[in-house]
Amino acid sequence: GWADPRTEVTVTPSWDHQPVKVKAGGDTKWVVEVKTPSTPGPYTVGVNTGKAELTVSDILMGEVWLCGGQSNMNWSAMHGVLDMREELEKPLDPQIRLFTVTKMSSEFPQEDCTGVWEVCTPESAKWFSAVGYFFGKSLSAGLGRPVGLINASWGGSPAETWTPAEQLKDRPDLFAQWKKVPKSTRWDI
Repeated sequence: GWADPRTEVTVTPSWDHQPVKVKAGGDTKWVVEVKTPSTPGPYTVGVNTGKAELTVSDILMGEVWLCGGQSNMNWSAMHGVLDMREELEKPLDPQIRLFTVTKMSSEFPQEDCTGVWEVCTPESAKWFSAVGYFFGKSLSAGLGRPVGLINASWGGSPAETWTPAEQLKDRPDLFAQWKKVPKSTRWDI
């Protein structure tokens, strides 16, 4: 997380109520590790800086998977995937959680993104990756655990845009392709 430089941050998970303290660095960043329980939850985690307090609720312990790619990963019920449209007519598993990364490009690696974790419902799943959803549904059923899915797909995006420029500079052929990709600060879904 981020806090004012050298601020003490207290993180308190509801599963053991044992506060863990850490200081934010001069760069405002802080990292804390907490022991997690084996039971799925739901739980809460409180974060307190002395100036601000935040409680994150409805946290489940399970698997988290990244669904990334182009249009084949991005297609949803609203893009015409019939199996997903049929799925939306059934009760969906609330142990599956969905997060869609807002589409935004940058010439530099980012430390954060915008989006919201949502319980899997017909409303939250209708624009979510159909491939990602069915993968998560199968995984959750097979493991008997909650599954979080992060959709970071963007139809039509060339592979070069997913690779930092510094790593492409050793590959002139790929770097030349990367330079041809139009740059933007934000594209709407």
